[in-house]
Amino acid sequence: LSDSRTSLWISKQVIICLEKLGISFIQLDEPAIPYYGISKKEEQLFIKSLRSVIPKEKKATIAVHFYFGDAAKIVKWLSKIDIGIDAVGIDFIKTNLSALPKRIPFVLIAGVIDGQNSLIEKEKDIIAFVRKLIKIYKPEVLYITHNASLELLPEAIAAKKVAMLGTIQKKFS
Repeated sequence: LSDSRTSLWISKQVIICLEKLGISFIQLDEPAIPYYGISKKEEQLFIKSLRSVIPKEKKATIAVHFYFGDAAKIVKWLSKIDIGIDAVGIDFIKTNLSALPKRIPFVLIAGVIDGQNSLIEKEKDIIAFVRKLIKIYKPEVLYITHNASLELLPEAIAAKKVAMLGTIQKKFS
């Protein structure tokens, strides 16, 4: 097998194993497409790759989180096809809400806390944005999270950002 086919096969086996262990939510991260962009040929390869990784009889919710760039174009073309994903993560630090399609057929994962910046967001601004997002999309389920991994931030800053997410989530429960 080629390296890419081997990687896809391994990824699928990991998903199957996680489902057997009872994991109900599996997130695949995709930072390269929003950062570098994607050609039509690469779109087809991405779709084919996702379809080959996601088990036909999946049990878990499968999400793909797009970060490090504007995800509007990606969400637009993914909204038009069925590739087996249930949720889509959007980096709202880099993606303008008005650039997204009017209807998104996925559970939304809203990256509203900046994982690349040590400045602490204003809670009221995040709450206002989440309210706007809810008003526009009326999602049955909405996950709020950071736009990208917090691993490169100082631990104390990352902890404050995670605590803020918890506080904000409670306001919407």
